[in-house]
Amino acid sequence: MLLHLRSGYRIEEGYVEIIGGIRLKIIGWDKRYNKYENREARLVYKEGKIILWISKRIPKSKQYKPRDAIAVDINEKKMVYEN
Repeated sequence: MLLHLRSGYRIEEGYVEIIGGIRLKIIGWDKRYNKYENREARLVYKEGKIILWISKRIPKSKQYKPRDAIAVDINEKKMVYEN
C-alpha cells in the first residue's frame, strides 16, 4: 500500500497512524536519517510482519574532485599499477 505524508500516514509518540484508523507501534527505527524530510511510504506485509518503508528526501552532495588517484589491477600473472 502506498501512503502519502499527511494524507495517508503520520508518526506520533512512537506510533504510526494510518488513514482508516490503524495505529501501529514502532519497534525499530534508523535514526541516522531523522534530519531529512519524510516523503511517501510503503506499507508491506511480509512473513507475518507489517513493515513501513519511509522514503526520505536527501539533497545531493557537492561534486567531489579528487586530488590524486591510484589504480591497481591484479591478475594471475602480473600486477599493474598507475598513478
